[in-house]
This record gives sequence, C-alpha cells and structure tokens, in this order.
Amino acid sequence: MFCSQEQDNSGFPHLYLKMRADDTKCPFLTISGCRVYEHRPAACRLYPLGRASRRDPTRPGSTAERFFLVKEDHCQGFAQERYWTIEEWITNQEADLDNEINDLWLPVITRKIPVRSEEEREKKLKMFFLACYQLDEFYSFITKSRFLEKFVIEPVRLDLIQKEPVELLKLSMDWLKFSLFGEPTLTVRQTKR
Repeated sequence: MFCSQEQDNSGFPHLYLKMRADDTKCPFLTISGCRVYEHRPAACRLYPLGRASRRDPTRPGSTAERFFLVKEDHCQGFAQERYWTIEEWITNQEADLDNEINDLWLPVITRKIPVRSEEEREKKLKMFFLACYQLDEFYSFITKSRFLEKFVIEPVRLDLIQKEPVELLKLSMDWLKFSLFGEPTLTVRQTKR
C-alpha cells in the first residue's frame, strides 16, 4: 500500500501512499466513504484548506505557515452556507495535533544528513526510517537496548510514552535531531568513573 521514495533535496526516504492503479484514487476511499476517517492524515483533515509550512528563520525552532483554499468541482463543502475561519476549521477537523507533529518533523527533513562515508549514510538512513516509520520497533530500541542507560529520560516522560503514541513520536524526533545533527535535544548520562 505504501511505496518508498527518496526525496532529492534531503536524501531522506519518504513513504507515499500508493494510489489504485485502475483509477488513481486513494485506496482507503470506498463507496461508503473513507475507511480510515478517524485516523486520516493532516492533508485529508485540512481539505479543502491547504497548509504550506517552513522553518521560520526569524524565530529559531518556530514554523512559519500559510493557508490556502483548494477549490475543486467535486468538493461539496463550497455549496454549504456556513463559513469557517482557519482556526475554526483546524479545531473542527482535529488537525491541531497533526500540525504540531508536522512542525516537529520539519526541522529534520529540511536538512541534509551530514555524513563522511556511504556506510555512515546507510546507518543514518536506517535510523531515520526506524524513528519515523517503525514506531513499534523504535519503542523496542529505546526500552530493550542500552538507550535508557545512555540517555536521561525522565520517568514522567517514559510513562507518557507508554500511554500516548504521539509522545513516542516526539521522542523519536528528539532522537533524530540528536543523532543525525548533534543537537542537544537529549541529555547524555554522566558515566561513573
């Protein structure tokens, strides 16, 4: 259902939804509607609103965003009499969390991986894929390897990670920023001598 492609600018692998070959429609779309509606991605939640975002150079760690309308003939929403503000639509469609996670991902995927060799590049790409697309395996990595011996992760955060999958995703973004780019997003434990 998904196909992997490498984005030219960053070099990171990205997953894309493979459309149906017969009519190029979303494979989750059925006669009765979307099969994954409660778990639909941000682009579907926001539609017909589009969101363009980038790292804000004037405020480090912040995202600059612009919104635009995608007006297509098949969208029946434009025939309705109700008008929405951008904020009302985002809240109504429960897209706040999706936008927050996309904003965490943005500083990772908009940079090139600094590498000295092809072997190092392959290792970092595997790490990226694990942290972004294989969260169950990433959870095993942090709980069953020496990760928790090497890094300080507060018990409150560990408890949240077990209860809320989005917290695990946030940790994975911190891990990628630390391991790929050397950002101080994680605290290394002091070794006893």
